Amino acid sequence: MRLEIDLMEYSITTIPQYITEVDMLTLNFQELSNEINEFNKEIEWKEMWTTEDARDRLSNNWRLIVYRPGNIIKGWYWLDNTKEPRNLYVNKGYRGLGIGKEMHLALLNVCKEVGMERVECSIDDWNVASKECIKKAGWSEVSYK
Repeated sequence: MRLEIDLMEYSITTIPQYITEVDMLTLNFQELSNEINEFNKEIEWKEMWTTEDARDRLSNNWRLIVYRPGNIIKGWYWLDNTKEPRNLYVNKGYRGLGIGKEMHLALLNVCKEVGMERVECSIDDWNVASKECIKKAGWSEVSYK
């Protein structure tokens, strides 16, 4: 499923301090590695990226937003170097609290700051929770004419 959001009418939103953008210098790679392991305990995803992939992505102009309650990474959201959102994840112990929506808004803030007017992304059809979360953040299905 393809979804989109028009940023022309979007205004930068205040995001809680526990959601922040990190870069090569500010990312705690050990924290990230620990949460990747937690993710893998929950779901075996053959395409899961590693901390080495994270280094490569950040070196290639990807943007990374993390959720850090208590200064420990418990979620992430990527904006790739083609400006498409990738891999939203919130630890299962923190779901249902609106964190996914806040992370979407943080990502949209980044998109707006870099001058994007529209954002489009894909979500696997089986991922019902992500589809519901992204629609709550204002996204809609792409309609091809």
